[in-house]
Amino acid sequence: MKEIIRKKYIYTIDGKLIESLDFEGYSENELIEFGISFHLNGDIINAKSCYIYLVEADIKNPSVFTNYAAILQIENKLDDAIDLYIKSINYFPKFVDAYSNLGSLYYQMGELNKAKIILKKGIKINPNLASLYNNLGITLKEQSEYDEAIKYLTKAIKLDSKYADANYNLGILYKDLGDFKKAINYLSNVIEISPKYSKAYLSITEIKQFNPKEDCIKFLFSKEILVNQNEKSKSNIFFARANILHKRRKYFDSQSSLNIANDIKAKLDPPIINPILEKSRYLYLESDHYNQSDLDNKIEFIFIVGMPRCGSTLLESILTRNNQIFDLGEKDILEKSFYQWKQNIENNIDSNLYTIYKQNILKITEANITTNKWLYNYQYTGVISKLIKNSRIIYCYRNPLDNILSIYRAHFATGNHYASSIRECSKVYLNHQIIMDLYKQKYSDLIYSFDYDALIKNPDKEIKSLIEWIGFNWMDEYLTPHLNYRTVSTASNVQVREPINKKSLDGWKNYKMMLGPAMRIVNKDNFVKEKCKFIQTNIFKKAVQFHDNNNIEKAKELYQLCHNNNYNHIDLFLRYGGILFENNEYILSLNIYKEGIKTYPKSADLLTNISIVYLMIGKYLKAKKYIEDSLYINPDSAHTNSVYASILKGLNQFAKARRYIEKSISIDPKNSKYIIDLASIMRDIGDLNSALRLCLKAIDITPEFSEAYSIKGVIERDLGDFLQAKKSVLKAIKLNPSKGDYYLNLSAIYIDLGDLGIAEQTIKKSISINSNSSEAYLNLGNILRDTGRIRESQESIESAIRINPKLAKAYYALSVVASSSFNKDILNILFSDEILKDQSLISLSHIYFARSNIQHSLSKYNDSQLSLTKANQYKMNVFKSDSDFLIQKSQQLMAISNTYYNQSNISNNQFNHIFIVGMPRSGSTLLESILNMNKDVFDLGETNILENSFEEYNNKNVLDKKLSEIYIQKMNHNRINSSISTDKWLFNYQYAGIICSLIPNSRIINCYRHPLDNILSIYRANFDNRGNHFSSSLEETARLYLEQEDTILKYKSKFPSNIYMLNYDKLVLNPSYQIRKLIRWLGWEWNNEYQFPHLTKRNISTASSVQARSPINSKSLGGWINYNELLQPAINILSKRVKYKDIGSI
Repeated sequence: MKEIIRKKYIYTIDGKLIESLDFEGYSENELIEFGISFHLNGDIINAKSCYIYLVEADIKNPSVFTNYAAILQIENKLDDAIDLYIKSINYFPKFVDAYSNLGSLYYQMGELNKAKIILKKGIKINPNLASLYNNLGITLKEQSEYDEAIKYLTKAIKLDSKYADANYNLGILYKDLGDFKKAINYLSNVIEISPKYSKAYLSITEIKQFNPKEDCIKFLFSKEILVNQNEKSKSNIFFARANILHKRRKYFDSQSSLNIANDIKAKLDPPIINPILEKSRYLYLESDHYNQSDLDNKIEFIFIVGMPRCGSTLLESILTRNNQIFDLGEKDILEKSFYQWKQNIENNIDSNLYTIYKQNILKITEANITTNKWLYNYQYTGVISKLIKNSRIIYCYRNPLDNILSIYRAHFATGNHYASSIRECSKVYLNHQIIMDLYKQKYSDLIYSFDYDALIKNPDKEIKSLIEWIGFNWMDEYLTPHLNYRTVSTASNVQVREPINKKSLDGWKNYKMMLGPAMRIVNKDNFVKEKCKFIQTNIFKKAVQFHDNNNIEKAKELYQLCHNNNYNHIDLFLRYGGILFENNEYILSLNIYKEGIKTYPKSADLLTNISIVYLMIGKYLKAKKYIEDSLYINPDSAHTNSVYASILKGLNQFAKARRYIEKSISIDPKNSKYIIDLASIMRDIGDLNSALRLCLKAIDITPEFSEAYSIKGVIERDLGDFLQAKKSVLKAIKLNPSKGDYYLNLSAIYIDLGDLGIAEQTIKKSISINSNSSEAYLNLGNILRDTGRIRESQESIESAIRINPKLAKAYYALSVVASSSFNKDILNILFSDEILKDQSLISLSHIYFARSNIQHSLSKYNDSQLSLTKANQYKMNVFKSDSDFLIQKSQQLMAISNTYYNQSNISNNQFNHIFIVGMPRSGSTLLESILNMNKDVFDLGETNILENSFEEYNNKNVLDKKLSEIYIQKMNHNRINSSISTDKWLFNYQYAGIICSLIPNSRIINCYRHPLDNILSIYRANFDNRGNHFSSSLEETARLYLEQEDTILKYKSKFPSNIYMLNYDKLVLNPSYQIRKLIRWLGWEWNNEYQFPHLTKRNISTASSVQARSPINSKSLGGWINYNELLQPAINILSKRVKYKDIGSI
């Protein structure tokens, strides 16, 4: 054994692996011996280590299986324990210990029939094992088969007279049956067999007929009895001492023992009462929502409710003198039925509580009338009164101090943990008293108030009054409940066996000092005060309940009522302000939060919430002020730091925003929301790969976090992986289908995929969820624009502006579709100073781009030029130019393409691939529309399928795949069913050599136009944040223009027959000739429809979507002349080329 224990344990008690023990070199029998030895010596960890090793080594031994199962049973791994017990029985059907333990486990789990079956099987195998009879006896007792239980417990004792547990169980059974003489006999046997058996002392001292021997009392009050006892046993001993002292009227000493007993008990089971109080309040409010069921004079169900030790057991004994009544005892059948009914409602299953409750009772008895003495059914009084027809409620109560004292002395076996604290017990009593007082006012016809003190003073009068109220015929037997020979398994099982008497009346006076806290809590003045407080807060609680159940309108109505009545609880300000915020009533929300801050100026939550409202309406500086005040109060609030980060993000202070959200994460590292906020900031910074990794981290922490999937989809869209983006956002919607923003993000992805029809349906779904979403109306407007419905597009964008007059990008979108028919009110807002306040840099750029478009349409070119300059300056402060990256990439790809130059470009593949390349705004959308007039053509739009395909092609793991095969496979993901495809990812000019070498049957059409017209058009375009960042600099755009031209001309010289140079200027001046020339080069048959591309029904999702809907014209030629002064930086660069030396001459 020493060889094993020199190493660390293999497992902790919760199963965590620490370090493997070295079991090599030991025989099977030695290891079994080690495990059992460890187990017997109380070394559970090492014993478990041995058992695990043996089981995993497939060593079959009944003791190993059973002992290991017993350990798992202690660890509450009950299913695993059952599996091992059954395994032991299957392999070793004669090993009777497994039957005994498994039966005991089934009993513990409440599976009484299974326990009975397995224990009887064990007895057949070994009829001489006492534990089997004991376990079967307590199982039968639980099933109310008392004669059989006595038979088997007696047999256990006959087999082993020193079997303490069997003697104890039989003693308790006789006690419950009211045979106190036999109970005392068997419990005395227990004490004689095992003098430290604490439960026996507790139980026997509760029996009034018990006259203990002096040596027994002496040992009970000795120090020796406490040695090596656990805390629970010590508590039993002090309760037993208190019982003896009480009987001997030594109340001061009894009080001392009671306090010690309850202090110990409180440490084991803390007297937490909030769940009880909140449940009472919740059910009181909940019952108001239910409709009253049909009432009649028939009685099926009698519910006895009240506090423990209130006289309910005596009442039950009185009622069950009527043989027609079956007492269910203390079973929480109603509560289980209620939750079953609620579950049915959630699952849209038609049912009612009355039927469910009755069916559950029929599983126990077919009696016509039942009493249910689960006392906490007082919490369900409203539910019973409204939903369970043919029911009556009897509310038992007594002098509060007598009741509280009796509870404090009771030492309940399970539950009622508040009983160990007089203060907490008093609070529960007061709460139940207020609740029942309110219920009695509501349901006076259904509730009978049963005064225990009045009963014991005048039993005849009180019992007759009760029986008359119920409607039963009178029987004298009702006056002798002590002669009711039913089994009583409650803390009152001794008292109820005596004739009705006044002994317990005013017993509290002997414990006045101890009951001081109760006197201060349950007095009449405090009752009135607390009841008024309850009623005052009741409206607010109802509002909260409506709010939590998503009945927003009702909650809002009640919050407003509370507010109007000057209810100034901080939660009202937080909730009412929050509900107004969720309803987009931002001004009202601000007012409520401001009122709250006046009352609670140091409330960090109110300060944070008001800053969120200001953030939402775009007033970043005010938001910043309030959130900084909140941070001053609570600098270590993860939530407040995250809100501050969002505000800083809105102010484009990304580096600072990143620091604050990282602080939130350091405070709460497992909060997926903060990780997603950081991902969003990293996206804004442009570090998309880091942003994507953060999304994956958030999902790893919270796999069902819908927002993480949504943001992940947005980032994947930015990366050009539209299919994966679609998959991510659909996952977000599956997790939370009621989030309008997710449909907003999905619609944008469908636009990228060219599925504008589905995009439109999706964005309309977003609007149906949140009709106040300005972003949704804006996106719908963009979709309508791209599908050629310009008028509808304008109306939708105007709706977005009406919802949010500061939505800057909506003005830009409107300036594109309605530059000549701008609504005057919207125009006034656009050119006001007010719209510029509290806007981010990007939003300011949108505003100035919009202004420039309007000024351009009015031929105010100087003003347009000034607005354009401001717009691009703002944009450049956010997005740095990417021209150097693009130029360097062109050079690298040209070098790579040289390695493929001699490869054959031959294939039998039926696909013909047309790549449209060039600079942005070079006429490529018009060209795509022309080609799309051919019914065999499918336009892929602007998707970087080729780049993704080439990256995959370069992966060593796919060397056996051709680039063309990968490209075609990715095209198929876009549902290509046509024989010809057009790919308008313009920067594919960088891949021209690779296309010509590695993609068979491919053609490249390079679009170009007058450099200054092209550069000006790019400068005016306001591309989104996913690329073309060079466009805000005329110099950088000019540099890239020349680089693109050089690059494509080099490829043209290498692959002259594969590349066609399309001059946009010539095309719009002589469309018929230029289009025919192009169609001949492609080898297509001529069709006059090529000359009318504006009639195309295809969707166009580019910056040229509006212009492409007009017939081919030359309006845009020479437009640069109006911006000659603005274009001087570009002219200076271009004119250095001999080809363009006179480029700026007018």
